[in-house]
Amino acid sequence: MAERKQIAIITGASSGIGREFARQSDARYRIDEIWLIARRAERLRELAMELDAPARMLPFDLTDPASIDSLAGMLEKERPIVGMFINAAGVGVFGRTIDMTRAEVDNMIALNVAATADLTHVILPYIPVGGRIILMSSIAAYMPIPGGNVYAATKAFVQSYAVALGHELKDDGITVTAVSPFWVDTEFLGIANPDGYIKNFMLMKKPEQVVKTALDDSERRRAVSVCGAAVKCLRSLMLCLPDKLLMSIWDKIK
Repeated sequence: MAERKQIAIITGASSGIGREFARQSDARYRIDEIWLIARRAERLRELAMELDAPARMLPFDLTDPASIDSLAGMLEKERPIVGMFINAAGVGVFGRTIDMTRAEVDNMIALNVAATADLTHVILPYIPVGGRIILMSSIAAYMPIPGGNVYAATKAFVQSYAVALGHELKDDGITVTAVSPFWVDTEFLGIANPDGYIKNFMLMKKPEQVVKTALDDSERRRAVSVCGAAVKCLRSLMLCLPDKLLMSIWDKIK
């Protein structure tokens, strides 16, 4: 019987945090193959050329359930060992809800919520003891955000889902880490904030910093990864202060 491949699956790999996860995972671990998932095939090809490990490019739109069905079929056919699953795909829109389109609202829920749960569900049977799951959450998960309420709500789902799933899987030897950064210097900000609703990007981190911290924390089997002492303090405050006060502060600093 042929030996099963040890693979990593990384979504959102065409840019930003997902791309950086692919680069750092490739440099840091011995992986037989990296499965790169994102919509933009050309970006995936460019990334694959940078990596030492063989890469499989999967130009999937994860808001389409058929894409997740395709991934499930590939896994069932090949039965690889998924040592690491990193879900960095996500989308956000900032602004007043009344100014958003229904498609924008639906897209955030489909990608950030439904795809996160569906992908994890189809990949989990192939994750062994010692395997790791990393799900991109956000500091936005810890409070209601006026002008970003749908996005924040989707990240609250990811945060709750990841922490509870990790508790479920602890006796199986599988670690789940929710990554909760504040602002990260990626193209996401320009896409999510085209009209300049948000003007103050305080405590900005580079994707390299966020990803290194996340991989370190995942190796340490931590349930939550927060990059930077100042952001950790902010998270602690958000867990303690009432929502009404937090939203008032947000209105003044955004």
